[in-house]
This record gives sequence, structure tokens and C-alpha cells, in this order.
Amino acid sequence: MNGNLKKLIMGVIGLIIVAIGARYSYYGSLTRNCIYTEEERTVSPRFVSAQISLIRQAAVISGKPAEYACLPIMSQYTNHIVEVQYAGTEKGQKSLIDEKSNLEFQIIKYVSVTKHGITTMDSGSGPVDFLILKDQNGKIYRVATVSLGINRDSDEFLKASTSEGDEVLSPETAFLE
Repeated sequence: MNGNLKKLIMGVIGLIIVAIGARYSYYGSLTRNCIYTEEERTVSPRFVSAQISLIRQAAVISGKPAEYACLPIMSQYTNHIVEVQYAGTEKGQKSLIDEKSNLEFQIIKYVSVTKHGITTMDSGSGPVDFLILKDQNGKIYRVATVSLGINRDSDEFLKASTSEGDEVLSPETAFLE
């Protein structure tokens, strides 16, 4: 084998190694085509039959969640409930709901979403936990547990009525078993 052919082969092998490394750095895996993974978790028994209701105004953002389009569970939920003051940062059609709307929800799932690869540099790997809620009309919503009240005692917008009484939901609420 002559020297030029060896250099060419080594160059191709080097490019392949760099491409594999770049893919791994971005996705955090060689086999996954999504920077996120999701895990469905078990909700604590006290919240399984809890009635969730609004205690102040919130915003519903409607539209396909582009960032979670590659996830089989999270891509299904097109309605996202957020605090009103943060609705402007979200993409999608915005509408307001409040306690007078008489909407009542039940927790149907709890999903943890973890980010992987180099993309975690801007926000960390997580996980970001979501309550999946269903209202009495059959409409389904996702709510990030971290947004249940960023500023304690002023931002909370949901409460749960359980067999143990009423509880305002916050990021510190123990939703899992």
C-alpha cells in the first residue's frame, strides 16, 4: 500500500470517529435521534383520585410541542398550562382560564423528561417533571411541576382536593410514591 492511500484511509477513519463523537456529544447516544428521553412514573395514591382545580388565573398554550416532537408520550399533549406572566415566552395559541371557569382536572400521568448531550449546557439535564391532567370535558393538558409556583405563596395556580384535605400544588409537592 502506498503512502497516499494510507493517508486517505486514516483521514476517512478520522472523519468517521469525529462524526460519531459529534453525534454522541449532541444526542448523548449513538442510537437515539432525540436529545430528550421520557419516563412515565407512578403517582402517589393520594393524588390518583384527587380533584385538581384552579385557584387563580393561568394561561393555556395550544399547539404541538416542537421541542418534544420526538417523544412518543409528550408529543401527544398539545395543551400546556403555565403561569400567566410566563405565557409570552411560549409558542402557540394562548388563552386564559381561571377559577371561575369551573374546570376540574385529574392527574392521569406523571412524566419525567431528561435532556442529553451537549444541549444540556444551557439548561441542565433535568429531569423536568410534568403532570398530565385531564379535565371533565376530556381535554388533556401538561403542566411542568417546576412552574406550579416559582415564587412561593404568590404564583401557585392549582390546588388538589384529596382525602387528606386541600393542598396548594407547588414544585415541592410530593407527587410520586
